Amino acid sequence: MNLKNIFKKNLTIVLFLPILFNSLFNIFKLDFAKIITKQSLFKFGSFLITSLFFTTLGYYLKKTLKINSMSLSIVFFLSSFYLFDLFFLVFTKNYFSRQTFYLVFFVWAIFILTRLEKRDLFILSTSFFVMRLFNRLNITTISDKSVYADLNTDVEVQWLPIAKMIYENNYFYAIQNNIIDGQSIFLSYIQTVIMRLNFDILDFYFIQINANILLFISLIIIFDLEITLKNKIFSALTLFLFLINSDWLFYLFANSLMLEGLLNILVATYFFNIKKYLNCGNKMSKLFFLMFGTLALTKQFVATLSLVFFFLLIVFLKNRKTIIFSFIPISVNLFYKNLYFDSANYITYTSDLDYKDLILDFLYLRDLEFGNISKIILNLWIDKPLTIILIYFLLILFFAVNRSFKIEKDEILILGFILINTLFVFLLYISYWKNIEIQSSYRYILNVFYLIYLFLVLNFDKFERIRQP
Repeated sequence: MNLKNIFKKNLTIVLFLPILFNSLFNIFKLDFAKIITKQSLFKFGSFLITSLFFTTLGYYLKKTLKINSMSLSIVFFLSSFYLFDLFFLVFTKNYFSRQTFYLVFFVWAIFILTRLEKRDLFILSTSFFVMRLFNRLNITTISDKSVYADLNTDVEVQWLPIAKMIYENNYFYAIQNNIIDGQSIFLSYIQTVIMRLNFDILDFYFIQINANILLFISLIIIFDLEITLKNKIFSALTLFLFLINSDWLFYLFANSLMLEGLLNILVATYFFNIKKYLNCGNKMSKLFFLMFGTLALTKQFVATLSLVFFFLLIVFLKNRKTIIFSFIPISVNLFYKNLYFDSANYITYTSDLDYKDLILDFLYLRDLEFGNISKIILNLWIDKPLTIILIYFLLILFFAVNRSFKIEKDEILILGFILINTLFVFLLYISYWKNIEIQSSYRYILNVFYLIYLFLVLNFDKFERIRQP
């Protein structure tokens, strides 16, 4: 076997090696004597035990729901608590969130109980109780944040207060006292569900393991992909080391109450499973698009782009009766907002936006700050491993446009979502948001980072399988 074939058959490993080596190099420079403490060991133990529970949960939910995806099963499970509260808000507004949580939890328990064998039930229930027991007995050590630092003021100002309102009161109370007009609290709601599962204490406060587990779920998405085991392991390892190697990215995706990590998991999970449900109208397909519709209740720009995406699917696909289920969550949300809160907006930070004037600005190329485009690019360039990933993505895009490389239909949907999200960011930062700090654009582009990364992994693996003519 010549060198060219060796390179081709191991493309994923070869292309990700620079990122892997960079991460390992920085990790080995750390002072492990200061890092390995009693607190860190207990936190790592909590991470392993909690990861084991979510693995077990995902596996058995996949089995009972009869869907070929552990990550999708976990996303369905976590989102169901919010959807129940959303659909039955007229009743649940009179109860504490803990009561609502355990009602939904009980329904899930009955559902699983009637579909699993005794041995499977024992394994699942044991993993849950061991996790809960370990976390509760060691909560003082696990929740210790003496060496933890918040890297963004949004947590204290927005996300922590919202999560506390949901967890300690209920969903309706949080909507009544929402800090940002029009801001959906769906993602914060899921954060409270994870807190209930892992600890279920009286008061809500940030515990790192509740965010760290999102990193593990992101790795499950990779193992759900239809690629070789070798590429699953190497891609998961690369992503794990890439994120923990960057203080900011780790904070953003898996070590804070920031919403980007959870949002990325939802977006990636739904888009990499959509091809299984696009052309069928069975009950599971309807459930999929109902859950998929929660993306419209996440955060800008994904929320708005999701609605556009759903409309396009209805226009261009025949399976309209199933896809229309995507509009149910946003419709119910708007109904209750209009019923209880007359002044609520759907889109955040747009109360003073003149849409007509904005459109005219683009048509006549007036009052636009094109210099912000280069500033956004330079801001991304600072993170070299991230830059490598983005360059890989652009190369695949180039080969796809030149028809040197075939992109599947479902991948075109993913590609379109990534590109339009990025376009939205650039357009707003040269117009309506031209005076907002450029650093925040980084976060909006990274709303679809997992889509970009998994798109690379999938196509690297595909290229390895292509036979030479």
